[in-house]
Amino acid sequence: MTGKTQNSEMEYKFLNLRHLVVLFFFLGLPFFTSVATTEDSLDAAEATLLALKEDRTALLSPKNIAKAEKFFKRAREGQFQNKKIESIESDLQKANDALSDALRVIETGKPIFESVLIAREDCDTAEASIYSPEILEKAEIELNDAISALESGKIEKAEQKVQESDLLFREAELKAIKVTVTGSARAAIDQAIVEEAMTFAPLTMQLAINKTDEADKILEADRDAKSEATKKVEEALFEVRHALYITGKAKEFGSLDDGYEKLFLETEGYVDRIALILNYEPRYDHGLGDPIIEIGKTFSATLDNLRSDNRRLSQVISERDQEIVELQKQLKRKRQELAALKGTIDAEKDQKKREEEIKQLETEKFERIYSAFDEEDAMVLLQDNNLILRLSSLQFHSGKSTIQPESFEILGKVISILQEFPDHVVVIEGHTDSFGGGATNQALSEERAKAVLEYILSTNPAINQAKINSKGYGESAPIASNETKEGRAANRRIEVVIKNVK
Repeated sequence: MTGKTQNSEMEYKFLNLRHLVVLFFFLGLPFFTSVATTEDSLDAAEATLLALKEDRTALLSPKNIAKAEKFFKRAREGQFQNKKIESIESDLQKANDALSDALRVIETGKPIFESVLIAREDCDTAEASIYSPEILEKAEIELNDAISALESGKIEKAEQKVQESDLLFREAELKAIKVTVTGSARAAIDQAIVEEAMTFAPLTMQLAINKTDEADKILEADRDAKSEATKKVEEALFEVRHALYITGKAKEFGSLDDGYEKLFLETEGYVDRIALILNYEPRYDHGLGDPIIEIGKTFSATLDNLRSDNRRLSQVISERDQEIVELQKQLKRKRQELAALKGTIDAEKDQKKREEEIKQLETEKFERIYSAFDEEDAMVLLQDNNLILRLSSLQFHSGKSTIQPESFEILGKVISILQEFPDHVVVIEGHTDSFGGGATNQALSEERAKAVLEYILSTNPAINQAKINSKGYGESAPIASNETKEGRAANRRIEVVIKNVK
């Protein structure tokens, strides 16, 4: 229950109390009229007393309520014993006076005790009576002292005691929450110590202790953050199991100290490096076997994908190479024909015709380039005499610069196009959206652009390395709004810019 909800509930209960005051004086009125009967007055007092006792704020004036009960009981007994009406009415008047005093004390105590009563209820919710009974008992003692001071009219003392009680209730609540959230981890650590894990795996055990302490600190900062703290506890329990596994193996090999753990952790570190490349998080609480098997499976699957992609790319490149050779032959023939016609009277007309044919070939070349990509894969633009290949479907892991295998095909198409412009300067540009921070985005754009450059050079060594380079622009050159998901997706891109194509 949140503090806002609890405050609303407290206001509601105090609002009921105000209604109760009105009810008391309304129901008690017949007692003071000549028309009303003693029975009516007794029933009115009884209804008020029962309603007040059912309200939790009744604990703010226990002496007055006890006094009211005493005189009401005596008046009711007098009625059953047919005592004089004057005696019954006298006791009933005393009961009503005590109830009036109780209501007045409770109304006075409302602003003083509101927060401590909420803290007391929070303790009940956290089961502090089970997990922190000693602190809870001290809190109750301070609360009772505050109530006694309130009934005695000692308001300053009541306020002081309320503050002390409030702090104790909150302390009891926090301790109870910690026990319920981190208790399993503490118990597991204690048991692991009994099983000598601190001797054989002190580093791993310390890690478990640190994570449990982190969970406690999370709760101390925000006792409602149980989900976040529970995650730390789960990590701590994993490290305990990890330490127990290492301990068991160390005992099997007859180790007498933590040397086996250091060897074990060092080996895990090497496995972690391989797993990081594969985006895999190994778990070692049952040893190295399962992680190594899983890494082997992932390597095998990745290798199969790479071989398949390589075969497909080789076929695409071969087809493009044949087309380029044929185009170069056609272009050479056209140029030879144009040169042979020079010097003659009709050479100018023939030359113009050949130039138009060459221009047509160039146009056909650009049309092939435009049609080489599907709309969802890339966009081909001609800007300021530069040919731009905007690769919108190039895939990277989030925040990483490793090219995913499914992007190799589109890069194969890029390589084929670059072979048609062997003497042109080429720049591989990396761009990001505006999320993640300027420095981070700048570095990421540079790394991704460099990764594409390295892939192109590694798969096609014939490309002139002196005329191709990479550059990152970070978030500085958006082509769409970063306020929408689609806009951010469009801004995360690689652009291959071929300079001065016309």
